[in-house]
Amino acid sequence: MKLLAERLPKEIRERLLEKIKTLELEKRPHFQLRMAEKGITWHEVDGALRSQTLKLIEAHDEVGTRRLLVRDTKGTCVVVDIDTKELVTTYKNSSGDNHSTLNRSVYFQGQLSWGILKKWA
Repeated sequence: MKLLAERLPKEIRERLLEKIKTLELEKRPHFQLRMAEKGITWHEVDGALRSQTLKLIEAHDEVGTRRLLVRDTKGTCVVVDIDTKELVTTYKNSSGDNHSTLNRSVYFQGQLSWGILKKWA
């Protein structure tokens, strides 16, 4: 299931962001390749993950583990797998990108039950 983070309660979003900051994260080969392809430095990624303004964009479990897409105010985006404790991929968005072209139909639209929320809490 793929969720826009804005649908999660604020407390859960904050807890997930704090969790990211406590994990010892491994760099997957794909992550390292994307850093090189996109010209993103480790300093940028590390700075984004430690940022006080880090924002949770989406959460999904479509590959069997819980993954979070986060973004800092400079546009550095990182996907973190909080179950395997891995950095999955990274890319840059324009810092002014407000996702006006976002296809919301690919995200879960139903009611968020306690079972769904508990998975992310």
